Amino acid sequence: MCVAATAPTGQGNALHTAPRRFIIVEVQGEYSVTTSKGVTRRFPPGSVLLVEDTTGRGHSSKTISDGFSFCVALPTEAPT
Repeated sequence: MCVAATAPTGQGNALHTAPRRFIIVEVQGEYSVTTSKGVTRRFPPGSVLLVEDTTGRGHSSKTISDGFSFCVALPTEAPT
């Protein structure tokens, strides 16, 4: 299953874990991800990210570009 997501500028979320491991591909816009340890990284279009924090405190993310951010999430394994 592939999931596509969009988010307007400034939209973000609180710390959360991933439901399973995902590969995220940023298609349009730019977003930032902050780890539970406070480290923040930016992901412009073309970025590929492996999300594997399925336990612990997780991460938060936020759209930081003007307009919308659009990404595609591809799970690395079938859901159980």
